[in-house]
Amino acid sequence: MPRRGLVVVVALLASCSGRGDDANDGSTAATTDAGATPDPALAVETDELRLDDVGFVATLAVPDTEGAQPAVMALGGSEGRQPTGVGRLLAEQGYVALSLSYFNAPGLPDDLANIPLEYFETALRWLADRPEVDSDKVFVWGASRGGEAALLIAATYPEPCVSDFTPRYYENHPEAEIPVERIAGPILLTCGRSDGVWESCPNSRAVIDRLEREDHAFDHEMLAYPDAGHLVSVPPDSPLEVDELIPETGGTTDGNN
Repeated sequence: MPRRGLVVVVALLASCSGRGDDANDGSTAATTDAGATPDPALAVETDELRLDDVGFVATLAVPDTEGAQPAVMALGGSEGRQPTGVGRLLAEQGYVALSLSYFNAPGLPDDLANIPLEYFETALRWLADRPEVDSDKVFVWGASRGGEAALLIAATYPEPCVSDFTPRYYENHPEAEIPVERIAGPILLTCGRSDGVWESCPNSRAVIDRLEREDHAFDHEMLAYPDAGHLVSVPPDSPLEVDELIPETGGTTDGNN
Protein backbone atom coordinates (compact mmCIF):
# COMPACT_ATOMS: atom_id res chain seq x y z
CA MET A 1 0.00 0.00 0.00
CA PRO A 2 1.22 3.52 -0.64
CA ARG A 3 2.43 5.47 2.38
CA ARG A 4 -0.36 7.99 1.95
CA GLY A 5 -2.87 5.57 3.46
CA LEU A 6 -2.98 4.06 6.92
CA VAL A 7 -3.89 0.38 6.91
CA VAL A 8 -5.41 -0.46 10.27
CA VAL A 9 -5.91 -4.10 11.13
CA VAL A 10 -8.87 -5.52 12.98
CA ALA A 11 -8.05 -9.19 13.45
CA LEU A 12 -10.77 -11.40 14.84
CA LEU A 13 -9.77 -14.75 16.28
CA ALA A 14 -6.25 -14.39 14.94
CA SER A 15 -4.70 -17.82 15.02
CA CYS A 16 -1.15 -17.93 13.73
CA SER A 17 0.11 -15.25 16.03
CA GLY A 18 2.87 -16.27 18.38
CA ARG A 19 3.56 -17.65 21.80
CA GLY A 20 1.87 -16.89 25.06
CA ASP A 21 -0.30 -18.04 27.92
CA ASP A 22 -3.81 -16.70 28.29
CA ALA A 23 -3.91 -17.15 32.05
CA ASN A 24 -4.58 -13.98 34.08
CA ASP A 25 -4.43 -11.71 31.07
CA GLY A 26 -6.75 -9.18 32.66
CA SER A 27 -9.03 -8.97 29.62
CA THR A 28 -12.67 -8.21 30.26
CA ALA A 29 -15.77 -8.77 28.19
CA ALA A 30 -16.95 -5.64 26.43
CA THR A 31 -20.47 -4.46 27.13
CA THR A 32 -22.97 -2.26 25.34
CA ASP A 33 -25.58 0.17 26.57
CA ALA A 34 -28.79 -1.80 26.20
CA GLY A 35 -30.79 1.41 26.29
CA ALA A 36 -28.96 3.09 23.43
CA THR A 37 -30.87 3.64 20.20
CA PRO A 38 -28.78 2.81 17.11
CA ASP A 39 -28.65 5.29 14.25
CA PRO A 40 -30.87 4.35 11.30
CA ALA A 41 -29.05 2.31 8.67
CA LEU A 42 -27.90 4.12 5.55
CA ALA A 43 -29.00 3.03 2.10
CA VAL A 44 -26.39 0.83 0.45
CA GLU A 45 -25.50 0.16 -3.19
CA THR A 46 -23.63 -3.07 -3.96
CA ASP A 47 -21.57 -4.17 -6.95
CA GLU A 48 -20.10 -7.61 -7.69
CA LEU A 49 -16.50 -7.43 -8.92
CA ARG A 50 -14.92 -10.10 -11.14
CA LEU A 51 -11.34 -11.28 -11.43
CA ASP A 52 -11.06 -10.46 -15.13
CA ASP A 53 -12.18 -6.88 -14.55
CA VAL A 54 -10.29 -5.75 -11.44
CA GLY A 55 -7.84 -8.54 -10.57
CA PHE A 56 -9.80 -9.91 -7.61
CA VAL A 57 -13.23 -11.27 -6.66
CA ALA A 58 -15.31 -9.23 -4.25
CA THR A 59 -18.53 -7.43 -3.44
CA LEU A 60 -18.36 -3.66 -2.98
CA ALA A 61 -20.91 -2.02 -0.68
CA VAL A 62 -21.09 1.79 -0.81
CA PRO A 63 -23.20 3.83 1.65
CA ASP A 64 -25.43 6.67 0.50
CA THR A 65 -23.22 9.46 1.87
CA GLU A 66 -21.42 12.50 0.51
CA GLY A 67 -17.66 12.90 0.39
CA ALA A 68 -14.85 10.43 1.01
CA GLN A 69 -15.54 7.85 3.73
CA PRO A 70 -13.41 5.36 5.69
CA ALA A 71 -13.17 1.96 4.02
CA VAL A 72 -12.88 -1.63 5.20
CA MET A 73 -11.64 -4.69 3.35
CA ALA A 74 -13.39 -7.65 4.98
CA LEU A 75 -11.98 -11.19 4.88
CA GLY A 76 -13.83 -14.38 5.73
CA GLY A 77 -12.28 -17.55 7.10
CA SER A 78 -11.79 -21.16 6.05
CA GLU A 79 -15.45 -21.51 5.03
CA GLY A 80 -14.47 -19.79 1.79
CA ARG A 81 -17.33 -17.31 1.61
CA GLN A 82 -17.31 -13.57 1.12
CA PRO A 83 -18.33 -11.83 4.36
CA THR A 84 -21.00 -9.86 2.51
CA GLY A 85 -23.20 -9.70 5.62
CA VAL A 86 -20.43 -7.93 7.49
CA GLY A 87 -19.78 -5.71 4.47
CA ARG A 88 -23.40 -4.58 4.28
CA LEU A 89 -23.53 -4.00 8.03
CA LEU A 90 -20.43 -1.78 7.80
CA ALA A 91 -21.80 0.09 4.79
CA GLU A 92 -25.05 0.77 6.62
CA GLN A 93 -22.92 2.49 9.27
CA GLY A 94 -21.16 4.69 6.72
CA TYR A 95 -18.09 2.67 5.67
CA VAL A 96 -17.22 1.71 2.11
CA ALA A 97 -16.87 -2.06 2.44
CA LEU A 98 -15.08 -4.50 0.15
CA SER A 99 -15.94 -8.14 0.96
CA LEU A 100 -13.12 -10.10 -0.63
CA SER A 101 -12.89 -13.70 -1.82
CA TYR A 102 -9.39 -15.12 -1.77
CA PHE A 103 -10.09 -18.77 -2.60
CA ASN A 104 -13.01 -21.01 -3.56
CA ALA A 105 -14.29 -18.56 -6.20
CA PRO A 106 -14.09 -18.46 -10.02
CA GLY A 107 -10.51 -17.99 -11.14
CA LEU A 108 -9.07 -18.37 -7.62
CA PRO A 109 -7.48 -21.39 -5.90
CA ASP A 110 -9.92 -24.03 -4.74
CA ASP A 111 -8.28 -24.38 -1.32
CA LEU A 112 -6.88 -22.05 1.32
CA ALA A 113 -3.20 -22.60 0.56
CA ASN A 114 -0.36 -20.55 -0.90
CA ILE A 115 -2.45 -17.42 -1.45
CA PRO A 116 -0.09 -14.63 -2.62
CA LEU A 117 -0.18 -11.47 -0.49
CA GLU A 118 0.01 -9.45 -3.70
CA TYR A 119 -3.59 -10.46 -4.36
CA PHE A 120 -4.71 -8.62 -1.23
CA GLU A 121 -2.49 -5.66 -2.08
CA THR A 122 -4.20 -5.34 -5.47
CA ALA A 123 -7.59 -5.16 -3.75
CA LEU A 124 -6.38 -2.66 -1.15
CA ARG A 125 -4.85 -0.34 -3.74
CA TRP A 126 -8.05 -0.47 -5.80
CA LEU A 127 -10.14 0.30 -2.71
CA ALA A 128 -7.91 3.18 -1.59
CA ASP A 129 -8.09 4.76 -5.05
CA ARG A 130 -11.90 4.86 -5.10
CA PRO A 131 -13.23 8.44 -5.19
CA GLU A 132 -15.66 7.71 -2.35
CA VAL A 133 -12.86 6.42 -0.08
CA ASP A 134 -10.68 8.41 2.33
CA SER A 135 -7.33 6.77 1.52
CA ASP A 136 -5.94 7.76 4.93
CA LYS A 137 -8.54 5.56 6.64
CA VAL A 138 -8.41 2.10 5.10
CA PHE A 139 -8.97 -0.82 7.45
CA VAL A 140 -8.58 -4.60 7.17
CA TRP A 141 -11.09 -6.79 9.03
CA GLY A 142 -10.63 -10.54 9.25
CA ALA A 143 -12.47 -13.39 10.95
CA SER A 144 -10.97 -16.77 11.83
CA ARG A 145 -8.30 -17.57 9.20
CA GLY A 146 -9.08 -14.14 7.79
CA GLY A 147 -7.69 -12.73 11.04
CA GLU A 148 -4.40 -14.41 10.25
CA ALA A 149 -4.53 -12.98 6.74
CA ALA A 150 -5.24 -9.49 8.10
CA LEU A 151 -2.14 -9.59 10.29
CA LEU A 152 -0.01 -10.97 7.46
CA ILE A 153 -1.20 -8.28 5.07
CA ALA A 154 -0.38 -5.42 7.40
CA ALA A 155 2.95 -6.90 8.48
CA THR A 156 3.84 -7.74 4.83
CA TYR A 157 5.11 -11.12 5.93
CA PRO A 158 5.60 -13.29 2.81
CA GLU A 159 6.06 -16.80 4.23
CA PRO A 160 3.00 -19.08 4.56
CA CYS A 161 1.72 -19.91 8.00
CA VAL A 162 1.55 -23.26 9.78
CA SER A 163 -1.40 -25.51 10.49
CA ASP A 164 -0.61 -26.15 14.18
CA PHE A 165 -2.36 -23.44 16.20
CA THR A 166 -1.33 -24.44 19.71
CA PRO A 167 0.75 -21.79 21.51
CA ARG A 168 3.37 -24.40 22.44
CA TYR A 169 4.22 -24.86 18.75
CA TYR A 170 5.66 -21.36 18.55
CA GLU A 171 7.94 -21.95 21.53
CA ASN A 172 9.85 -24.40 19.32
CA HIS A 173 9.27 -22.57 16.02
CA PRO A 174 9.67 -18.83 16.66
CA GLU A 175 10.13 -18.26 12.93
CA ALA A 176 6.42 -19.04 12.49
CA GLU A 177 5.36 -15.96 14.44
CA ILE A 178 3.93 -13.07 12.45
CA PRO A 179 6.02 -9.92 13.10
CA VAL A 180 2.98 -7.90 14.12
CA GLU A 181 5.18 -5.11 15.43
CA ARG A 182 5.71 -4.04 11.80
CA ILE A 183 2.06 -3.06 11.49
CA ALA A 184 1.88 0.73 11.15
CA GLY A 185 -1.47 1.20 12.83
CA PRO A 186 -3.65 0.19 15.79
CA ILE A 187 -4.72 -3.42 16.23
CA LEU A 188 -7.90 -4.81 17.78
CA LEU A 189 -8.30 -8.53 18.45
CA THR A 190 -11.45 -10.26 19.68
CA CYS A 191 -11.78 -13.87 20.77
CA GLY A 192 -14.14 -16.28 22.48
CA ARG A 193 -12.83 -18.11 25.53
CA SER A 194 -15.17 -21.01 24.67
CA ASP A 195 -13.80 -21.33 21.13
CA GLY A 196 -14.16 -24.95 20.01
CA VAL A 197 -12.08 -24.61 16.83
CA TRP A 198 -8.70 -23.42 18.11
CA GLU A 199 -7.07 -21.63 21.04
CA SER A 200 -7.93 -18.16 19.82
CA CYS A 201 -7.59 -16.32 23.13
CA PRO A 202 -4.12 -17.65 24.05
CA ASN A 203 -2.90 -16.87 20.54
CA SER A 204 -4.53 -13.43 20.53
CA ARG A 205 -2.92 -12.81 23.92
CA ALA A 206 0.40 -13.74 22.31
CA VAL A 207 -0.09 -11.03 19.69
CA ILE A 208 -0.55 -8.44 22.44
CA ASP A 209 2.46 -9.78 24.34
CA ARG A 210 4.65 -9.49 21.26
CA LEU A 211 3.44 -5.97 20.50
CA GLU A 212 4.25 -4.88 24.04
CA ARG A 213 7.60 -6.67 24.02
CA GLU A 214 8.56 -4.94 20.78
CA ASP A 215 7.27 -1.50 21.91
CA HIS A 216 4.63 -1.20 19.19
CA ALA A 217 4.00 2.50 18.70
CA PHE A 218 0.24 2.28 18.08
CA ASP A 219 -2.76 1.34 20.19
CA HIS A 220 -3.47 -2.35 20.57
CA GLU A 221 -6.23 -4.10 22.48
CA MET A 222 -7.70 -7.55 23.00
CA LEU A 223 -11.35 -8.18 23.88
CA ALA A 224 -12.01 -11.66 25.29
CA TYR A 225 -15.62 -12.82 25.71
CA PRO A 226 -16.03 -15.67 28.24
CA ASP A 227 -19.19 -17.29 26.80
CA ALA A 228 -18.39 -16.75 23.12
CA GLY A 229 -16.99 -19.34 20.74
CA HIS A 230 -15.51 -19.21 17.26
CA LEU A 231 -18.61 -17.40 15.97
CA VAL A 232 -17.91 -14.26 17.99
CA SER A 233 -17.15 -12.68 14.60
CA VAL A 234 -20.66 -13.28 13.22
CA PRO A 235 -23.00 -10.24 13.43
CA PRO A 236 -25.92 -10.81 15.83
CA ASP A 237 -28.48 -10.44 13.04
CA SER A 238 -26.68 -12.79 10.67
CA PRO A 239 -28.92 -15.15 8.66
CA LEU A 240 -26.62 -18.05 9.53
CA GLU A 241 -28.20 -20.78 11.61
CA VAL A 242 -25.67 -20.23 14.37
CA ASP A 243 -27.48 -22.46 16.85
CA GLU A 244 -26.72 -25.47 14.67
CA LEU A 245 -23.03 -24.55 14.54
CA ILE A 246 -22.51 -23.85 18.23
CA PRO A 247 -21.90 -27.47 19.35
CA GLU A 248 -18.98 -27.59 16.91
CA THR A 249 -17.63 -24.08 17.30
CA GLY A 250 -18.24 -23.48 21.00
CA GLY A 251 -19.94 -20.81 23.04
CA THR A 252 -23.59 -19.90 23.29
CA THR A 253 -25.87 -17.81 21.09
CA ASP A 254 -26.10 -15.07 23.74
CA GLY A 255 -22.36 -15.22 24.32
CA ASN A 256 -21.59 -14.83 20.64
CA ASN A 257 -24.08 -11.99 20.24
